[in-house]
Amino acid sequence: MASRNDEARILGVFDTVNKKEAAIDHRQLGQQIQIVANASMLDVRSAMISKL
Repeated sequence: MASRNDEARILGVFDTVNKKEAAIDHRQLGQQIQIVANASMLDVRSAMISKL
């Protein structure tokens, strides 16, 4: 099981305003999970977290 402090990134986020894939900086796994959990408020349709 991965630690919440491990480095991770989010893949597959599409910016609907600019019509392109959005890059999100590498952060701790726990922070990335929180971003995806709140994704519906950001108008994100899909995303995947990848541990580095």
